[in-house]
Amino acid sequence: MNKTMSAFAVACLLLSAALGRAQTSADALALEQQQKWAEAAQAWKSVAAHNPNDAAAFANMGLDLARQQKYAAASAAYRQALKLNPKIPGLQLNLGLAEFKQGKFTSAITPFRAAQESDLKSMHAVRLIG
Repeated sequence: MNKTMSAFAVACLLLSAALGRAQTSADALALEQQQKWAEAAQAWKSVAAHNPNDAAAFANMGLDLARQQKYAAASAAYRQALKLNPKIPGLQLNLGLAEFKQGKFTSAITPFRAAQESDLKSMHAVRLIG
């Protein structure tokens, strides 16, 4: 997709949001491709508002919030995603990282351990716990 088309697509997404149309996962993914983290997080929030059982929406919202260094909000989104679907790959590790980056080292241990247990081949969580 060329830059003109990308800018047009983003403008259309933002306009539709302003007009009150519920955003979709495709809208959020398009914004992520443009590295529009704040807008993507808002789109995921809209998706989650219309489907509060969508664990992937909360997980992706958490990623976009973390990309903005909004770690407390990211942690909350990750925790909601975990309530809905604790088996999403990488979710425990992302929660641990968000807690760690807030300086909540004790709170980071439990998700890091869960990440380690879910992927015994990965040494990333082991290094972070140590």
